[in-house]
Amino acid sequence: MSNKKTQYLVDATGLIGMGLLCLSYVMFSRTFAEFAIQVSFLDFPVFVGEIFLFLCGALFLMKILWGSKLLTKKTAFLLMIYGVFVLTKAALGYQHYGPLALRNAALFYYPFFGLCAYCFYRQDFFDATKTLLLSLFIINIFALRLVEDYWILVLVFLAVILIKAYPLKYVRWALLMGLALSVPYKKLIQTSRMMIVGNIAGVGVVCLLLYRLVDWPKNQKRAWALSILAGAGIFIATQGDSSALASLWNLKKLAQVFAFYDGQVQQRLSSPDYRPRVLKQIGLYHSEVDVALKAIEDRENRVQAALRKRRMPGRSKTVDNKQEDVSQREDGLDSSKSSGRSGRKRMNNELRRDLVRRPDVQEKPVQAKRSASKQVERQGSSPTVARTAIVEKKLNPSQQQRDSRIKKLNPPQQQRDSRIKKKKACLEAMKAKAVSVGGSKRQKNKKDQGETPRGRSFEGALNNSVFRLLIWRDMTREFLNANPRVWGAGFSFGKPLRSHSLEVLGWGESEWGRDGWIGAHNSWLHMIYRAGLIGLVFIVVVLGFLGRMMNGFLRKRSVTGILLCGILVDLFVAANFLLVLELPYTAVPIWVIYGLTAAYYRDLLADRKKEAPTHGG
Repeated sequence: MSNKKTQYLVDATGLIGMGLLCLSYVMFSRTFAEFAIQVSFLDFPVFVGEIFLFLCGALFLMKILWGSKLLTKKTAFLLMIYGVFVLTKAALGYQHYGPLALRNAALFYYPFFGLCAYCFYRQDFFDATKTLLLSLFIINIFALRLVEDYWILVLVFLAVILIKAYPLKYVRWALLMGLALSVPYKKLIQTSRMMIVGNIAGVGVVCLLLYRLVDWPKNQKRAWALSILAGAGIFIATQGDSSALASLWNLKKLAQVFAFYDGQVQQRLSSPDYRPRVLKQIGLYHSEVDVALKAIEDRENRVQAALRKRRMPGRSKTVDNKQEDVSQREDGLDSSKSSGRSGRKRMNNELRRDLVRRPDVQEKPVQAKRSASKQVERQGSSPTVARTAIVEKKLNPSQQQRDSRIKKLNPPQQQRDSRIKKKKACLEAMKAKAVSVGGSKRQKNKKDQGETPRGRSFEGALNNSVFRLLIWRDMTREFLNANPRVWGAGFSFGKPLRSHSLEVLGWGESEWGRDGWIGAHNSWLHMIYRAGLIGLVFIVVVLGFLGRMMNGFLRKRSVTGILLCGILVDLFVAANFLLVLELPYTAVPIWVIYGLTAAYYRDLLADRKKEAPTHGG
């Protein structure tokens, strides 16, 4: 590059741009991620994440062309091969399947944000003013509850890193006090079960590394460790979602529920008349606004259906309504008489339906037809007049027939009460069965006492786990049974991921029935599914380097590095159970943090002189 000011300007622009992007993702999540522009010659929208990726790529090329030596020739060559692989698979998938290939390709090109963060990182950028402002900003969004549950632990660790780097001691203590009072601790364990596991893993890794880091006597360290474990256990037991936590450790019950639903799936798949559903529409994404409107529409439909069921249309018509229906049909008959041939045709249809409904006619239709014609001949009248008389007799039943019909449609109050009692007994039996199958005793007691239990039911949590297990089982089977070439490079990026087990059970139909595919709910397995052996190598490199950084930070006694690794462990563990690395509002911040952690590790090992008193120790 030409001079230091130009270098600093490029790095600062990249860091500020990625920082604003990540901050918007953390605060506004999917709403911000769906901002896009539509180019006339493209059949897919260009989202805000891809726009920022293009800008960061331009800055990255500027650094490379101006002589930056942050990457070795070997590393640059491997990155080039990786980029060619991703672009080739994305192009081929787009050619055969359409824009869905680009969505799945994002799983592999979002890590480029981490590479940019690694190259743009500068120690002198994070001066005292920036660390103070960022610390106050995190404290304020905690106090105003403007952050999603998924990011609470991440922001807590980042705030501690920033506060620790501030030079004034009293200001540090004041900021730590404000952070401690503003953090919503309950949200750490009252979120999704997979994020609970991730939070526990992240905090556990940090505590373990700090245990090895401090130079206290062993007895003192053990006492502190036991106290922290006991406090954390009490907090989780008293404030956590009991059903969610119970579903995590009760593996025996989970295996039973999985075997039950898997039996239904296998029975249906082995049936000779089974045919997979044909899903012609393949969607790229579904807007959050559309999802909200669809939810409102579905809720209105359910309310209307409940009201119709309560009124029992067709079964609870009053006498007035019934007579009104009869009079309307009579009026229709009169009008049909005056309409010539069409009226006679309508009466013939009425007579035909009346004859078909009679049991003797159903058994011997020809004989019934002849007997009807003989009856007309004996009466000495024309067939049209006779048919009209039969129809009028049908439309004007006797009072006894009317009373019997009304009695059936409007049963006495005693019969209604008995039906209501039967329905209540059925509901109570279903509730009792659900509790016996796996209901949490603690939740049941709270419900009996009139309290509202937290979170989902135990049975619902188990079904949610089975939902994921069925997807992973189907993905693994499809991958192992595929052509050996798939093992090396994976399935096409554009191929829709479908789970026949879920389709048989009807689970997740609102997703795969609408978009034509289902999410993998496991980012690491999805990488192997899409990239085969290359994806597996990528995972080994990413996680292996994370382990290497953890060991290096422990040797260098860097608390900042340990906290950064705790963030990555938290999110990488959650990626085993959720859509994390596929979605921009979670993947981009994760890879940016990974790149900054790697850059900090690089500078720490190089023992560079810090130009600003930030990130100390």
